[in-house]
Amino acid sequence: MNPVSSDSSSDTEIAVFAPSTHVSVTLERNAGVDEMHLHAAGQGLWVARMLTVLGDDPILCTPVGGETGVALRALLGDMSTKGLVACSIPNGSYIHDRRAGEREVIATLPSANLDRHVIDELISATLACGFGSPVVVICGSNLDANIEPAIYESVCHNLRAGGSITIADLSGDDLRAALAGGISLLKMSDEELVAGGYSASDDADDVLVGIESLRKQGAGDVVVSCGERGSIAALGQAWYRVTAPSMSVTDHRGAGDSMTAALAHGRRVGLGDVDLLQLAAGAAALNVTRHGLASGNLAAISRMVPLVKVEAISTR
Repeated sequence: MNPVSSDSSSDTEIAVFAPSTHVSVTLERNAGVDEMHLHAAGQGLWVARMLTVLGDDPILCTPVGGETGVALRALLGDMSTKGLVACSIPNGSYIHDRRAGEREVIATLPSANLDRHVIDELISATLACGFGSPVVVICGSNLDANIEPAIYESVCHNLRAGGSITIADLSGDDLRAALAGGISLLKMSDEELVAGGYSASDDADDVLVGIESLRKQGAGDVVVSCGERGSIAALGQAWYRVTAPSMSVTDHRGAGDSMTAALAHGRRVGLGDVDLLQLAAGAAALNVTRHGLASGNLAAISRMVPLVKVEAISTR
């Protein structure tokens, strides 16, 4: 089965819960000429972007407000707008300067806390879109902390009650709340695993212990990315170690979001374990070769997939 082949089914929608989406301004220098680039940004947006590359129809469920919200609507282009929730609170924004080669943060303006009316509408929009999607991705708030963690428990519980497969990429208090609601498949990094207290270290044996802990607390399947060492996954009763070819890094950011999107796509089309993990690792590996976060080339991803090594491991 080709994991990134075109799908003739109309059921290609994947809802993405994203309480915070930003407008980014990046200054770059190309051939000696300064350039300014404006983009929609944030974890949910980056996941949605990769889903589009893979052939899905993402529905970004996110609040939009203020001048930055007006800009955000325009920057979303052809992406579905039926999950957007109008609010009076401006979307967050940031300015980065990369003209010297390194990323320098010039300004960061986070989103303010969402009021209860906007939160109610965001949850309703997510459930309305999510109940019509076989898979829903649950993303964090980009460190804005603009919603209470308890919202994640409610959203995860209600989506699963409605029959949706939930794919979560969370950490900290947001993750703990989502685990209480139940997560079908959790993706996180080994650094987040240690920081959250689930694992004593990023050593492989400790990562295995951390995954077991996450499963006991409410995660079904778990995929932990371990940087250049690949990833470790527990899917059903099987455990795997995944290794992709080492690529020259242009920008490491966004690789995790590419992996999350690929896991969601794979679950939607019903990939088996090996195909699912090859696609996820291949999409992540290729993302680091590009400037665009969670962007990719479908043909390149397709060629990378068979190069990813997936081996079964024993936890005993």
